[in-house]
Amino acid sequence: MPPSNGPYLNYAAVCEKVLHEADGVLSLIRIIDRITVTVIVPALPGTQPVPNLIPSAPPISVTFVLGLKSGDFVGSVPVKVWIETPARARWPEYETTARLEGQERGANVILPLQFPAQQEGIYWFVVEVSGETLTRVPLSINKQVVTQAVPPQLG
Repeated sequence: MPPSNGPYLNYAAVCEKVLHEADGVLSLIRIIDRITVTVIVPALPGTQPVPNLIPSAPPISVTFVLGLKSGDFVGSVPVKVWIETPARARWPEYETTARLEGQERGANVILPLQFPAQQEGIYWFVVEVSGETLTRVPLSINKQVVTQAVPPQLG
């Protein structure tokens, strides 16, 4: 774990977007923990959808935002964020360095993401600071399959 004197987790969330105001204040817009993907499939005789897979799903667009506070810590800390899929696969990580100036001062990490959610289930956003897991934030992807009747062939 990070040292007991800091840095500390202030917030970690998945949202639609983040506004960075002129005065330096962040606004997190539509914090989310669940997304329903609607998939339209033709009703073909003798076919069944594959369980837990989302066929032809559009990419999911979200923003992951992380806020750290210094506490007594002053200096730079390595920060890594990655996504763990419902099948426990680990996607490539995003890596940066957060510069912390002490006390109530902090650093924000904002990651706009677009990813293919081909599996239904929980995607975990894992945050590591100084080599230790600081938190895990879940995003549940659910599918809603809408079957569309295939019109008869005109002959």
